[in-house]
Parts: sequence; structure tokens; C-alpha cells
Amino acid sequence: MKTHKFIVYIRVFFIYILIFTSCSKEDIIVFEETKEKDLNFEYYKIDLSKPYTDLSKDKRFKDLTKQQVLSILKYYSPNTISTSKQNCSNCVHHVTSIDSRLMPSDSGCDIHYKWTNTGCLKGKMKLINSCNPTVGSAVIMDTGIPEGHVAYVEKIVYQFGDPLLKINEGNRPSGVCRTVWLSVDDAMIKGYQNPNRSINCSNGPFYACASPYSSC
Repeated sequence: MKTHKFIVYIRVFFIYILIFTSCSKEDIIVFEETKEKDLNFEYYKIDLSKPYTDLSKDKRFKDLTKQQVLSILKYYSPNTISTSKQNCSNCVHHVTSIDSRLMPSDSGCDIHYKWTNTGCLKGKMKLINSCNPTVGSAVIMDTGIPEGHVAYVEKIVYQFGDPLLKINEGNRPSGVCRTVWLSVDDAMIKGYQNPNRSINCSNGPFYACASPYSSC
């Protein structure tokens, strides 16, 4: 009898724990949504017309979450989307059309060329020459496909946390050109190709570059 009561008490205890945990998570979600809705965008008005913006000394942004700062950035410099721009169906060609020094021409992601052309993620990664973004750099990303992805860094915003990037990309999703904001701590980011720095093969012909690919 005592054993039966003990088991019942244990079950009741775990039920209370489950209910408390579930309610806590819901409360947190509601709280976060409320904080987003309560943002006074006029109070956080910023000028994002320049390539670089430094918010790290602006006390208005000190206690905001990264998502709140991103919401403000999207408000004052909205994401854009287009299907009519050139090279929207190839991310490499799209980046190269912005700056011809970025991402040498690719020939598709073939098993024989995966290290020596930018049609493959490993070929893109071989061009990484910086772990820090600059406006005008190419950001190389692992999106879970053999080809990987590359985009052009259009704006950088420094804040109290990790810097935030506005990137210009093609073919993500397929056939679309767009600009989007993301954080430099995004798990997809592998590194950057800075066109003002030499690449791993000392600016020799990319197809002849024998050095291993790198990442940050």
C-alpha cells in the first residue's frame, strides 16, 4: 500500500513538473512576442544609408536582443526580392556580376573539379582569405547542398553583440535575387573572400591552385 502511494506521489510530482515547464515555455514565447510588438521604431530610428553603421556606442540598443535589432534593421532597410535582375539563377554569377574579382567562373559541381572551381562548396571555400566580413566581400555558406552558396556583403552593422550583415544573393530560393539580414554567427557561414586580399594560391590561376580549402 505504501509503495502504491509512493508511486502515485511520484507520478503527480512529474505531472506538476511537466505542467510548470510547459507553462514556462509558453510564457517565454508570449513575452518575446510582446517585446517585439512593443518596439518603438521611431525611438530606434537609424540611418542605414552608409555601408557601415556602428551601434555599439548607442545606449538605446544596449539591452535589445539580436532579433529585436534585426527587426529594427529590416524596418529601416527592408529585405528586397526580385526575379527580373541578371544572374538570379546562379549565385556565383550573381556575385561576380557585382564585383568581377570575386568567385572565378564555375563549371558546375562535378566530382572531378570539386576542389578547383566555385561551382562546388569546397571550391568556394578554397577562396576564403578572411574570417572577418567587410563590405564588398563574398560570404561563403554551407547550405546543405554540394554546391554550397555565396553572397555579396552589402552592409555591416556593428552592435553590442555579433555584427549583422545585409547580403545580396542570387538563386536562394531558386531563380530569385534578394537582400536579407543575418548575423555573422549564422551556422551556415564558413568564411569570406575579401577581393582586396590575395587568395591561398597567391592570386595564381584558380584552376592551378593546389592549396587546401580553408574555413573559419
